[in-house]
Amino acid sequence: MNINEKPLFGSFWLARPGAGVGVLAAALLVLIALPLSACTASPTSDRGSHRSSAADVALVRFNGCGDALRNLRAAAARAFRASAPPAGSYAPGAPGAAQSGAASASGKEGSGPAAGWYSGTNTATAGVDEPDLVKTDGRQIVTISGTVLRVVDAQTRQLTGVLDLSSGAQYGGWLPAGLLLAGNHAIVLFSRNAYAMAGPAVSPGMVMPIYGPRLVLVDLSTGTPRIISDYTMDGSLVDARQIGSVARVVIQSAPRIYPLPYGQSGGVSDRSAISRARLSQWLPRYEVRTGTETRTGLVDCAWVSHPAAASYTGNSMLTVLTFDLSGSTLGSGDPVTVVGDGDTVYSDGTSLYIASREWATQPVTGTAPDVAPVAMPASTGIYKFDISGPGRPAYEASGSVPGWLLGSSGTAQYSLSAWNGALRVATTTYGDPTAGYGPGSQSAVYVLEQSGDQMVVVGKAGGLGAGEQIYAVRFVGPAGYVVTFRQTDPLYTLDLSDPAQPRVVGQLPLNGYSAYLYPADATHLIGVGQDTNALGQTTGTQISLFDVSDPAAPARLATYDLQSGHSEAEFDPHAFLYWPATKLLVIPVQLPYGTAPQPVPQSGTTQPYAEHPLVSEAVVLHVDDHGFTKLGAITHPVTINDPAGAQIRRSLMIGSALWTLSDAGLKANDSATLTPLAWVPFSPLTQ
Repeated sequence: MNINEKPLFGSFWLARPGAGVGVLAAALLVLIALPLSACTASPTSDRGSHRSSAADVALVRFNGCGDALRNLRAAAARAFRASAPPAGSYAPGAPGAAQSGAASASGKEGSGPAAGWYSGTNTATAGVDEPDLVKTDGRQIVTISGTVLRVVDAQTRQLTGVLDLSSGAQYGGWLPAGLLLAGNHAIVLFSRNAYAMAGPAVSPGMVMPIYGPRLVLVDLSTGTPRIISDYTMDGSLVDARQIGSVARVVIQSAPRIYPLPYGQSGGVSDRSAISRARLSQWLPRYEVRTGTETRTGLVDCAWVSHPAAASYTGNSMLTVLTFDLSGSTLGSGDPVTVVGDGDTVYSDGTSLYIASREWATQPVTGTAPDVAPVAMPASTGIYKFDISGPGRPAYEASGSVPGWLLGSSGTAQYSLSAWNGALRVATTTYGDPTAGYGPGSQSAVYVLEQSGDQMVVVGKAGGLGAGEQIYAVRFVGPAGYVVTFRQTDPLYTLDLSDPAQPRVVGQLPLNGYSAYLYPADATHLIGVGQDTNALGQTTGTQISLFDVSDPAAPARLATYDLQSGHSEAEFDPHAFLYWPATKLLVIPVQLPYGTAPQPVPQSGTTQPYAEHPLVSEAVVLHVDDHGFTKLGAITHPVTINDPAGAQIRRSLMIGSALWTLSDAGLKANDSATLTPLAWVPFSPLTQ
């Protein structure tokens, strides 16, 4: 198959809440009639019912490339005839500030961070790293801001390397999704800015460039960072996980089908374009550059699987790439592709799970006959891959549960948890399709076990938060904690020790909600969310300490409130740092109408504090068995050229130094006294 055969242009990127990846406008115009759900069921009035079974989403290989083309054309044609609303046309609101954009070393499923002399990224599972804006190995701190990678020596507290990764990239518009670190190598993951994805106009015979995520492997060994290898693939970045030096990157793509020949204004239907489309227009393309060598290719159809049921649409492809970051090139990525959707990635270290929102069309009752049905989240499909070895992942099984995972892309993976051979999944089944959640909505925790190539539901604890939706989930071994919210915040405790008999054992009603839960130790949870008034209106960031020593009687021991504040930790756990050695808790927060440093004038001299419309600070608290004690707050200098650059995004510990990161720079403070130790500014010319 020739990568250079002429495509009928029309790539389409699915947007994920909080992911920062937009939609290619030109493709939207030509593909809007095609639903992007991989497993769209027939319309039904049974709201919230289970739309598919494990057998429906079980994956099988195509019988060769010819069979793949015939089936993909047929699936796309069926979807066109069905004319179901596209996935994403209806999306209930995400909790708290989840619509906004995106640390301690985490333990296995809530076991708490392991003691060490430096912190890692706050992740869902110990030993499974996740992309973030900053990484450290204790010797160096590596950050990505815009397209600029910077390296800071943790001992001398000096900037030792700067690398602008925008050079050599076609068309620009890169948005940093994070980086991963392995020894002296780092891989930087970029998504594509929506406004940069339109590209040049289509002309007859033109081969369209690849528009999708960019992965850059960087060598840090010489003190001067340099690019080793550069990889791009059609589609949008979903997420990535790293175990040891091996990274798994998940990318979603769509067929590059354009329904009308260039310059023609009518006479050719979408169905006609589908019938003419070649297999190469479905298969994702990739390009890898290493030194002066450039290699291009297509995903091999031999490594493409599809759901066994005939209900898939063929309008979305999900690809898992594998890269050994210790190598000298990224290579092809050994792609494994599924004909399906996916927006949430979770791993327990030996398996990789990809969850997808499965949509079904729902009639709107009580309205005029000509009112179109809406697309409702009906169920969650789950694909399981074996990643216990360093090579290409092996598909193991698929399953499906009713309802939807958390709305925030930063916290959705916490709805999944593998433990003792079972997978626990927390979802909300929505009620009124015009309201998202409300009357008829409820949440549940399902327990699935693998049987052959299927993950089958063996237990359910339901009835959580009637009329509400899930805002936070945390699984800690055989225990589970679920927060639902509409006007009050019930914290549910669950006993999941028996997979066949999961049950709710306790409930704690509170005003407000926790959007993120962290197990500080075996008997205490820390919650970060929003306080609310009696009407359910948010009033500011609230940090809560819960005693869960008695699951039947959970209690809130204390709260720390930041009136009118918002914290990135509410929707991105990477912004949360708990250091168990000294019981230090660090939370970045945005506060309106406070005091902040006056912008530094060109002369470099400082001026007194003055009224400023927005304050960003890292609140530093000590946590004990009774509550919180504020040790202080850390702020970053504000400059005239970049008044917003001082928003603190992350914090990390190296020895006794507490580091905080903003786009303006890195700051080190003594973790016991908060005495400033160093300020490493990032030049505004290289933001």
